[in-house]
Amino acid sequence: MRLAALSLVAARSLPALGQSAPDGPNAWDQTATGVRLLGGAATFTRFDSNTSASLAPRVGRFVADGLAVSAALQLAYTRSELATAGTFSSTRVGVGPTVTYYVGGGATARPFVEADLLLSYARQTSDVGDALGQGPSWDASVGGGLAAGVDLPIARNVALRGQAFYRAQDFSFDDELTYYGLSAGFTTFIY
Repeated sequence: MRLAALSLVAARSLPALGQSAPDGPNAWDQTATGVRLLGGAATFTRFDSNTSASLAPRVGRFVADGLAVSAALQLAYTRSELATAGTFSSTRVGVGPTVTYYVGGGATARPFVEADLLLSYARQTSDVGDALGQGPSWDASVGGGLAAGVDLPIARNVALRGQAFYRAQDFSFDDELTYYGLSAGFTTFIY
């Protein structure tokens, strides 16, 4: 009888699988309305004589179940050593909105689609410009991107993020850059 009573108390104290715990949402409620998110990605690339690194933190909030609106910041540095033109470097700072929609999913994986807009400003230097006495140049750009990926929950409020993306960037000196790739990052959900 004591074992039955103890079992009943234990069963009533533990939430059933898939239900919210008494202290708030569980890991499967990460995309519920009102949940805040803090995330980002970092990249480092080195090939031939080119080096690139970036840091892209973001903060946001779910405005509806599965729909998040975020503000993103981008800090990026690129350095290229070209045989014909010397060294070129660029330091870029950008900011813009991101909208993410989670398409179904569940406890182990949540696929999403995402769109963003980025307004950025860059300082660029080159050996050729320095040799001609031109000094650094400044450039403003507007860009946007689309992505599709998946969040993999690894804890109650943390998910690893992987995505494939496509971006287009339009620079003030009438040049356009389009690129695509893969990125990985994380998201922390704050209840």
